[in-house]
Amino acid sequence: LESYILDKRSKMKDTLGDYVIAADKEKFIELADKYEDWLYDDGDAAELEEYDTRLKELKALAEAGLGRLKLSEDLPFAFKQFESAVAALKEKTESKKGTHITDEEIKDCVEKIDDLLDWGKRALGAYQKAPKHEDPTLTAEEFPSKFKPVEKEVKKIINKKPPPPPEEEMPAEEAAAKEADADAAAPEAATPTGPEIQTDMD
Repeated sequence: LESYILDKRSKMKDTLGDYVIAADKEKFIELADKYEDWLYDDGDAAELEEYDTRLKELKALAEAGLGRLKLSEDLPFAFKQFESAVAALKEKTESKKGTHITDEEIKDCVEKIDDLLDWGKRALGAYQKAPKHEDPTLTAEEFPSKFKPVEKEVKKIINKKPPPPPEEEMPAEEAAAKEADADAAAPEAATPTGPEIQTDMD
């Protein structure tokens, strides 16, 4: 309890305070001061349950703000990873130009990728403009969850196998000669013969 009070009270007066509504911030500091005095007075002989009750009360006021503060630190990093993954996917898609992937297919894929990046920039911008003490409009997990379906759809197009090469058509003269050779090589059919008939001239 004592370490929590000393650590979080100083943060509440600094960066953490921006991520907690004003009433909760004032209440936390008030209780932290009160419980610090209690620790050095009646708290010395108090039961463990009394310590836990006071700690839970302080956490109820601070933990939401701590979560918002951590998210504010995590989101820029998450967006940078997202941005790098999107750029790599776009580069790989554009490298397929001049292959069996059609220009129209590549164009559609690039548009999907660009739309994805635009979403990420808008989402991060909206989060950064919102008051810090309000519930966040974005989470770090949303970046990969939005990226994966687009990546799967794009890769299905750009990784498809090329069609088999068409069979070369044999020139007419060569085909005729080949057919003639086949006929010449075939064995001649034997002429069927019947039983020999003897004629009595006498």
